[in-house]
Amino acid sequence: MANKETDILAVKLVPGPNGAPLGKVIRVRDVNKAIEKNVTSNFEEAATRSVDVAFDLPVNVVFSLGSTGRIIDFANVTLIGPVLIFGTDHDGCVCSLTRAQIHAIAYFCASFRYSEE
Repeated sequence: MANKETDILAVKLVPGPNGAPLGKVIRVRDVNKAIEKNVTSNFEEAATRSVDVAFDLPVNVVFSLGSTGRIIDFANVTLIGPVLIFGTDHDGCVCSLTRAQIHAIAYFCASFRYSEE
């Protein structure tokens, strides 16, 4: 059963038509397992990048340097998908995305949905 107070809300992006991403909000209990399942099983290939999705709304994008998937055009950044997007706190630790960040991310997606994974 999901513990909605301690789980982290993240967004998974996969390449969609013409590079426009398909987004899905997922509930993450273990960040490392989520990255291994959705991005890459080789953590040496995992990289992060801070992306500003709106006025002063930065998010952390986790992607694979070794991915051979199609490209994703997201917030004026080109990534090779799939990717996971997390929020970060003031100490730089992974945290849940805010509602404003989720809405800003959805703006860049060809399709966006909420899911439990």
